[in-house]
Amino acid sequence: MALLQRDWSPDAIQGWLQLPRKNRPDMQLSAEMIYQWVYQDAAAGGRLYCRLHSQHKQRKKQRQGGLKRVLIPNRIGIEQRPESIMLRKRLGHWEGDTVEGAKGTGGVATHVERKSRYLVVYISAPYSPWQRGTNEQTNGLLRRYFPKGCNFRKVSEQHLQQVVTLINQRPRKSLNYRTPEEVFFKAVGGAL
Repeated sequence: MALLQRDWSPDAIQGWLQLPRKNRPDMQLSAEMIYQWVYQDAAAGGRLYCRLHSQHKQRKKQRQGGLKRVLIPNRIGIEQRPESIMLRKRLGHWEGDTVEGAKGTGGVATHVERKSRYLVVYISAPYSPWQRGTNEQTNGLLRRYFPKGCNFRKVSEQHLQQVVTLINQRPRKSLNYRTPEEVFFKAVGGAL
């Protein structure tokens, strides 16, 4: 499936196919159907499962509970941001972070616009991931292409830009299955 080859999740594929602009009942698939198809392919020796985020040949059992975070004492919390920023009502509020390679090999600085989730590159203050949830999610997408320990000295600017383009053209559930590129440029175009 071409959309899996573009590293879209089954959920993103389902949501994108259901957008009104598609308007093709023959193209309606559920995420579950896509997962079943991928796992059947894996059982037959196929490699479509490699396009999934988890890259597992079959489903893993879900764990109960989760990790508890230890907060920094006397920290200034993200909840002190203005309400308009928290609601993602307008463009112009950005979060940033870095994705580091192996020690001493450099890294990629990322900047994500909160409303559209549009990704660009930049540098930010370290050690505050809980304040940049949008950016942390986006960095997780980057890590699919550049895993921890990646030597960024061997990554060309062209390859990095190709990955950024793939991420910006990937539908997001949080954007009603529109792409960050669509949301960003529609809003920017309307503002001009």
